Amino acid sequence: MKDVPHPGEFIREELEARGWLQRDLAYILGMSEQAVNMIVSGKRGISPEMAKALSQAFDVNPEFFANLQKSYEMANAKEPDPGIAHRARWQAAYPVREMIKRGWLEAADPDLMEAQMIRFFGVNSVDDIPHLPPAAKKTHYGEIPPTQC
Repeated sequence: MKDVPHPGEFIREELEARGWLQRDLAYILGMSEQAVNMIVSGKRGISPEMAKALSQAFDVNPEFFANLQKSYEMANAKEPDPGIAHRARWQAAYPVREMIKRGWLEAADPDLMEAQMIRFFGVNSVDDIPHLPPAAKKTHYGEIPPTQC
């Protein structure tokens, strides 16, 4: 998905179609040629304020430029840590943070979590790990911590 062009590419094409130079756009926007060049060359993104200004210069909806920028940023964003989904699945099923806090598990690589859970429950595979309903036990009448809800 890295083939999404920088919004400056659209601006460059629009300038050519209108027979304008970057200098002309800089005059229209009331900004320096250098600032326009930074956007057109892909070295600077389009802020919401710039999207509104460009929308008036090119007579298009400001969301068009904002969406170009958003699409470009999403296409070029780094992929998140694959361990996030892994940790979320374990945390959804078991109180993993509490188990780590109590020393039952080690806060380690998510890939090791499976082996630690198998060892903790004394089973042979992840499929054999029992799903345990939460235990409702009240030891005092103060505020209930989220781990006991």
